[in-house]
Amino acid sequence: MSFNVEQKENTMVVSITGELDDHVAKGLREKLDFFLLRKEIINLVFDLSELTFMDSAGIGLLIGRYKQVKERGGKSVVVIGTSHSKRILKMSGVLNIFLEAQSITDAFEIVGVTSLA
Repeated sequence: MSFNVEQKENTMVVSITGELDDHVAKGLREKLDFFLLRKEIINLVFDLSELTFMDSAGIGLLIGRYKQVKERGGKSVVVIGTSHSKRILKMSGVLNIFLEAQSITDAFEIVGVTSLA
């Protein structure tokens, strides 16, 4: 499992590759919460297009960060790759609260990021 966290304008972009389980979610949660201390972060994009597995800890991670962004009046978007990931996110209710994008470019359009570089 690997992940990358970066800021694009007022948006935190989290790209996750591989598995998102309890062990990984703990470390990632700390990093994301530290990133969210920045007051200029309004929106959140999770790029899960390369995700192969996610358990309940991963779902909890997504929902917890969604709540933080919602309090700021921001948008939360998830980019979904495989049908397996989409099924898990749909069954867990994540897709009821997150906006869904087909690509990272679409996600940036949804949140209003203008610079793709």
